[in-house]
Amino acid sequence: MSALSQPKQEPVVASVKDYSLSELLSQLDSGISQTMEGPEDLSRSSSESKLILQPQDVDIVLDGNCSLLHLAVEAGQEECVKWLLLYNANPNLTNKKGSTPLHIAIEKKIKSIVELLMARKINVNAKDEDQWTALHFAAQNGDDFSTKMLLDKNASLNEVDFEGRAPIHIACQYGQENIVRILLRRGVNVNIKGKDDWVPLHYAAWQGHLPIVKLLAKQPGANVNVQTMDGRTSLHLAAQRGHYRVARLLIDLESDVNAATAEGCTALHLASRSGHLATTKLLMDEGADVFARGPLNRTAMNCVLPRLIYCVYSISTCCMLFFY
Repeated sequence: MSALSQPKQEPVVASVKDYSLSELLSQLDSGISQTMEGPEDLSRSSSESKLILQPQDVDIVLDGNCSLLHLAVEAGQEECVKWLLLYNANPNLTNKKGSTPLHIAIEKKIKSIVELLMARKINVNAKDEDQWTALHFAAQNGDDFSTKMLLDKNASLNEVDFEGRAPIHIACQYGQENIVRILLRRGVNVNIKGKDDWVPLHYAAWQGHLPIVKLLAKQPGANVNVQTMDGRTSLHLAAQRGHYRVARLLIDLESDVNAATAEGCTALHLASRSGHLATTKLLMDEGADVFARGPLNRTAMNCVLPRLIYCVYSISTCCMLFFY
């Protein structure tokens, strides 16, 4: 790392191996690790190519708008990354997907290369074509190390992707409890809203991540009855997906079992319509109104009847075919 802080300005003559740009690309493309004496080897020509890598070539843009640094990171070539950075390769260049080398290193979970890149002057809040920052990838992967490094470099907690999701929404969606804890300790708003007004608790309830639901619901200022744009609470979402244990917890935390969505559905409507028997029984045992009218003036029983008729019809059909 000490060498990286004092980049050399001129190539040094070496006599160990010849490495043309074409050879370097071949090496990176194949992903085969080879040993070179030093960065100066990259500047020497081979007998078959007149294209020579000089210090000023480190930011050359290739097909697909990739830089050499992108290719080195993609291939996991730590030594090549070191040499390119030694000659001041720009770590903030983007490829055709808008990804920087840091995006790629964190997505691929290459810790050593993440450290190399983070030691440079780098834009940690750069966004790719999906508006993901490096912190979004770290949150998705449950990568404690990269998450802490990014936050120490002042990565934004509140940058959102094209779906309006901040890193904490991503962590909740993918069940990364460790990342949720880190982000909460760093001061993220537990009620931060994403697309359609989904808060982190909505994502955790929808995916059935019980420990995260428990963690979020007990945070100061958390509201278990907060609604999405279409009026669903976390209990609606858990009931719709049949996440019994999550629904049980939310009810214990005083979720409103009779809250209605914008179209008039209660959690009981959604659980019964989706055929989640255990969750339906739970809601009824906890005082859900079985006579509440939802869309088209239907009760929960009206919602479940078509499913029952279908099941009876299916069983009858199977029996008829079996005894034919």
